Amino acid sequence: RMQCVGYSKKRLDFGSSGRFGVGLNVMYRYCDCPQLLANNCLHFFDLTRSFVAKPGMKRGRQFTIEKLHDNFPDSYAPFELPEFVGRFPTVFRLALRTERSELGLKMDQAVVRSELKKASTIAEKLLLFARNLRRLEFNDGGEFIANHEALVAEPEKYHAFFSAFPSSLLELKPGPLKHYLARKTITTDLPGSTTAAEWAIAHRV
Repeated sequence: RMQCVGYSKKRLDFGSSGRFGVGLNVMYRYCDCPQLLANNCLHFFDLTRSFVAKPGMKRGRQFTIEKLHDNFPDSYAPFELPEFVGRFPTVFRLALRTERSELGLKMDQAVVRSELKKASTIAEKLLLFARNLRRLEFNDGGEFIANHEALVAEPEKYHAFFSAFPSSLLELKPGPLKHYLARKTITTDLPGSTTAAEWAIAHRV
């Protein structure tokens, strides 16, 4: 699905994250061939078929970690950094675009660092309406930038409200509007300070 920019097969699935086909595809702003390490496999998403995919093939390939170690050790080496090993079940790697391509402009570290810091200043608002995301941490190499964490009051009622939604338009039936007032506490840790904000979020569907 990440090989289809701007299109998601989950668009009519109300219970899914990523319904709009945009979120993860932002990776292509920075990189022509994003990589995903998960479940002992490394996945390459090669939209332009310029890296691992050949003409006529799917726009991506996957390799087991064992095969990479034996045949393409350089491709797996970035995932063996101490910052990653054993810490995360899923890791994305974006090798920055070194020159303009049909997917986007050249990207350098200064641009990425600037955009990372800008994102860290608004990240707590991203957690307001995210149902399955609880924590966002920002680091620039070994430098800690910010950490934002959301805690939902009465999580059982919160999840019950959303799980009662129909899974698609075909299951949608006329009926009275449903209301739910959710309460979230978002804690923000910055170098040298910690703040917490309480939010009330009204859902009406």
